[in-house]
Amino acid sequence: MIEIKGLTISFDGETVLENIDLIIRKNEITTIVGQSGCGKSVLMKTIEGLITPETGTVSVDGNNIFSLSRKDLNSTRRKLAMLFQGAALLDSLNVYQNVALPLMEHSKLSEDKILALVTDKLKLLGLIDILDKMPSELSGGMKKRVALARAIIMQPEYIIYDEPTTGLDPIIANEIVELILKLHNNFAVTSIIITHDLNCIRKIKGRIAMIHEKKIVFDGTYNDFINDNGVYIKKFINMN
Repeated sequence: MIEIKGLTISFDGETVLENIDLIIRKNEITTIVGQSGCGKSVLMKTIEGLITPETGTVSVDGNNIFSLSRKDLNSTRRKLAMLFQGAALLDSLNVYQNVALPLMEHSKLSEDKILALVTDKLKLLGLIDILDKMPSELSGGMKKRVALARAIIMQPEYIIYDEPTTGLDPIIANEIVELILKLHNNFAVTSIIITHDLNCIRKIKGRIAMIHEKKIVFDGTYNDFINDNGVYIKKFINMN
């Protein structure tokens, strides 16, 4: 479980998130929604320990990540994987090297074992015979799949998806959503999705938390969200 309490984050004196409380429960899908620039990505980077809040705590499985030693923080971070909005593949590495990188850095597995694991994860995501391809040779959808393979290669307990369908055509976007659901069910992970894409939200139908004007203005089920009469929610739905 990830528990966020009293979280306030400011940059250069400007508050981005204010007094955020949120619980992300194990093995559930939690979708963080809101318009672009509302602070969704900032919240996720804070969960990863990449941004230090002005006030408040973020606890992963009972451990406040901002009070951990460097060793314990690195250990906690290995429970989390993040799919970045732009896939964030390393252009100088081929597909195999990109996916294998976490294992090469954080495990003592043999090269044969790493190759087997990378091949297995790529096949799971519908990618075959692309180990030697460079990121520049891949389509946008393929880059997302490779990034997904890298995200799950260390068997994380939590996967954070930052705008997973942004920039993709509707068919590929739907395929990515289906893969997210497949990975969630097959690996029994806790999935955290940040998005402003209503089609993605409709297909996922997970628990929803909405950020508006620095605060969480809704936290509940998909059905309650869609049927809520709040002005901010109705405007968000109609804009999509």
